[in-house]
Amino acid sequence: MPNQTLSCRDCSQSFEFSERDQNFFAEKNFSAPSRCPKCRSARKGTSNQSARPERPMFSAYCKNGEHSLELPFEINDSRPFNCREHKSPPRIMYEAFCLGNGGHTTQVPFQTDPKRDFYCREHPQPKFSAYCVAGDHTVSGLNREPITGKDFFCREHPRPMFSAFCTGGGHTTQVPFEPKGDKDFYCRAHPKPLFSGWCVGGSHTKENLPFEPDSDRDFYCKEHPRPRGGGGSGYQGSRNDGLGLTFRSDNRDNHTGSTSRSGMPGLSFNKDRSGNTRGSSQRVPGLGLTFHHDNNGKTIGTSRHIPGIGTFTEGRNGKMKSFTDNRGFRSGPDGKSKGSSRRI
Repeated sequence: MPNQTLSCRDCSQSFEFSERDQNFFAEKNFSAPSRCPKCRSARKGTSNQSARPERPMFSAYCKNGEHSLELPFEINDSRPFNCREHKSPPRIMYEAFCLGNGGHTTQVPFQTDPKRDFYCREHPQPKFSAYCVAGDHTVSGLNREPITGKDFFCREHPRPMFSAFCTGGGHTTQVPFEPKGDKDFYCRAHPKPLFSGWCVGGSHTKENLPFEPDSDRDFYCKEHPRPRGGGGSGYQGSRNDGLGLTFRSDNRDNHTGSTSRSGMPGLSFNKDRSGNTRGSSQRVPGLGLTFHHDNNGKTIGTSRHIPGIGTFTEGRNGKMKSFTDNRGFRSGPDGKSKGSSRRI
């Protein structure tokens, strides 16, 4: 099909209608053009058709390039934005061990917590179900498997709480168990006080004891238990558990007196070297304090035992008379030895 020469109906000038254009017009079932390309372009520019509205532009800040630019869309300000010229570097990947599907290693763009179990997207964390005792229903979708033999409580029906009086803080608090009425209760903020005691068997101080050792009795720790039978050797001489008898001697190891326990709690009798009663001693439980009385019942002095250190003895005027360490050695206020005490 040869090229055709047509005449424009507006400018009356001739223009060429090529073979390619003829095939295109015939394919679309269009008639031959009556105007030249210039007149067609001018007619389109002066037509009454509405012009296309301009696309709105939005301001954006490029983090890597540190500059502002205009974009035909609005970006999310909560995430950093980088333009094409300043794209972000590839993300650093870390190895993580997934516990799902028997355990395997995968790559993730963050460091996993070694204290927490990790599951990838392909092998998510398994879910469990449990029966809520308080709500009388089954709860599904739990991340952890409930402990067998232990009651389970959901968020809507929590574990019942009980009131308890804290002996250490002197206040009432709520606990998830019912305290025993015959035992002292201590909360986390005010824990049970701990004591220290001198171990006679190991000759050392034992710390963090849940009880205060008896000042009138020798203390033995678990590592150095009390010897069985009658007798043992050491600084306090031979002893027989259960007699409650203490002998006092001077620097020359001469007998100066003794102390024996009575049938009353904390009460003991003091005797001289001849065995005559020269008063008594009454111990106050829990305070480590002992009052000494004469035969008429008048207070003639006191003794205060400090765990891990020894016993300080004072006269009726409050002045220190002697100090007895945990091994039984006595010394005066000036530090000079005054003898020893041994309990059998």
